[in-house]
Amino acid sequence: MTIAQPPDATPFAGQMWLLIDGGVGGVPARFADFAGYTGVATLVGQPIGGDMSAPDIFVVDDELIFTQIVRHIVYNPPTWHLPNTQIPFAFHTFLLTDDQGRAIDEYVTQPHVLVPDDVDVLEYLLEMLGS
Repeated sequence: MTIAQPPDATPFAGQMWLLIDGGVGGVPARFADFAGYTGVATLVGQPIGGDMSAPDIFVVDDELIFTQIVRHIVYNPPTWHLPNTQIPFAFHTFLLTDDQGRAIDEYVTQPHVLVPDDVDVLEYLLEMLGS
């Protein structure tokens, strides 16, 4: 993907810091990954990922319903039942990858500034910026 700045845009002269942790998933996790990749923001906190696609999975009348919003289209992948148990299952028929072609559910987004687990991320950032 190529990021192109509009010709009449005024460049942002400040810095953005995006606080992240293991609780970030779905669309916000995709945003954080993209912001970190493009350099729009500095990611501070703990790694995120494993839930980058934000699917909705639920069972209705013994049928597994799996929906995914992809570019404003509800995507319903095929579902099957395991032969002997009739347990319903489904899987993505597409693969979301990072800029290096790795599955983003497996290779999680790493922060630029890793904060230890037992430390408050906001306090850590404010202390770091104050020094």
